[in-house]
Amino acid sequence: MTDTVQPRTDQHLLTELPHFFGGFRASVRELLQNSLRAGASHIQFETTDQGFSVQDDGHGLEDPQLLLTAARSGWGTHVTDPAGLGALSLLNPEWSRAVTFRSKDWSFTLTPEQFMRADVIEVQRGGTALPGFRVDVQLHRPQPLQETLRELRIDADEQDICVTLNGQSTGQVVPFTGIQIDTDAGRVILSEYLYSVQIDWEKLSVPAGALETLLNTDPLMGALLSRYGLRLYPKARSGIRPKLPDRESVIHNEPLKTAAVQITAALRERILKEAQDWAANRVDISEENIRHAWREKVPHPLLTNNVTSLALKELGYRQVRPESPNVEINTDDDGDKYNDLPGNHSCDFTLRPARRCCSEHWLTQEALLRGHGGLPLVSLDGDGEEWSPSIIAHAHQPIPPQVPGGFEIVLADDLRLDGCSVPFAVCETSGVVYLQRREDGSDVPRAILDAAGTLVLQRIILTDETGEYEPLEEYFDLYEPDSRITGQDIGRLLQKQLRAILKADEVERERQLDVLNRELGRLTELGRIIQSTAEELGAQAEAATLLERLAEKRQGVVENRQKLAEETA
Repeated sequence: MTDTVQPRTDQHLLTELPHFFGGFRASVRELLQNSLRAGASHIQFETTDQGFSVQDDGHGLEDPQLLLTAARSGWGTHVTDPAGLGALSLLNPEWSRAVTFRSKDWSFTLTPEQFMRADVIEVQRGGTALPGFRVDVQLHRPQPLQETLRELRIDADEQDICVTLNGQSTGQVVPFTGIQIDTDAGRVILSEYLYSVQIDWEKLSVPAGALETLLNTDPLMGALLSRYGLRLYPKARSGIRPKLPDRESVIHNEPLKTAAVQITAALRERILKEAQDWAANRVDISEENIRHAWREKVPHPLLTNNVTSLALKELGYRQVRPESPNVEINTDDDGDKYNDLPGNHSCDFTLRPARRCCSEHWLTQEALLRGHGGLPLVSLDGDGEEWSPSIIAHAHQPIPPQVPGGFEIVLADDLRLDGCSVPFAVCETSGVVYLQRREDGSDVPRAILDAAGTLVLQRIILTDETGEYEPLEEYFDLYEPDSRITGQDIGRLLQKQLRAILKADEVERERQLDVLNRELGRLTELGRIIQSTAEELGAQAEAATLLERLAEKRQGVVENRQKLAEETA
């Protein structure tokens, strides 16, 4: 013997449905959503002595029975997951006394008590057909209709949808704007004017606290959401759904977890790209720079203070407090020389090696910059400690010494300091400036050369017991009052020497081009003098032949200069 069971709904559940909605706000939301689903462009709310009414110009409803049939909505396939429960939200006995529904040629009035008893209600038919749909709600006591409408913002243009209360615009129809980012989960908008994480559901907002919790598990996302609110426009069939019946929160399901992963991946990629672009070519990244990154001339809107700090760390930067890079030698009015080795200053972001190991070299590293092209630099202790890192230069190319103090330049395809890839290093004991060659063959960035020059100058200052700085005399005039030498000056010497050796042909063409430019200037000035003198002496005829020959020579110089300029380019 077997028994059978069949799914069914008890009448008690039907009568209790109005209590499942989140109060008056949820009911007003349902009225707005039904009007929007019906294609309404004008939704009119009016307050009355007994309550309020709402009428729209949508396509209306043919069958009144659909309003009181749970799970049957009558909406077409253009509506996602219609529950067919919206009208029931108005029959909450806590605040509703009676509701009258009107559309086409029919109308009926229903009280919460009649609904709970499942009474048969008479439908009135006849008279002038009503366009759209109208609901009149009688209240036990006044409800905050105006405030509720203002809270229920509609993501649309006022030219497309108009919502009024007693003939005045409610101001709730405003398109959401902000930083737009496409993700695999759907379009995302970030805005300072959004105060939470939410999803868009048919132009209305659904609070998405569950999504916010999932996003905040990533520190970068947590920092971003501390400044911006987020609105997700889920893709069709994404599986992301609001909780029924009132749609005042989102379901915490697998599709939502997947969306959180997809949004995090897209935003992380955008943040790290912005941070990398922003940090490119910066010699000094200070806390002040970071605070204002998002509002610079070329905006990086996602780089808020905490976001920038976290992003730089993920890119390989670490916060240190190095010495100032402004190492200088100055000469006062009396010709006396003095140096400037200032102490610690604002924080820079650079990479620190994880360990220290002994070798024959020691390096005092100070102040530094960020990495060029996204590659981090190494910042070592700026507290005066002397330590001996291991320096390894693979496939290196020595350059003859042409740097103050006898420092030799060594170019390396792979330069490592204690196992960390670095773009340069300076060794006092061996007198070597190590520079890592760039993969694309382009010049070593000036920022790196200036930093290396700063270390060279620092070592000259620290090792010169006389205070005369003789190694610099070959390159600079230290006896001129108010003269000044900086690490940037040494960096220019490094650049000049590198180009002289590695790009000798290019340097020679530039020298020849300079000679031709000077010759062209000389011939031009000579022609002006001859013409002026001839006019003064009335000897234009005698000067004509000379000026003609001068013009031919000048034309030859111009052609040679043009040819050389094309070769240089």
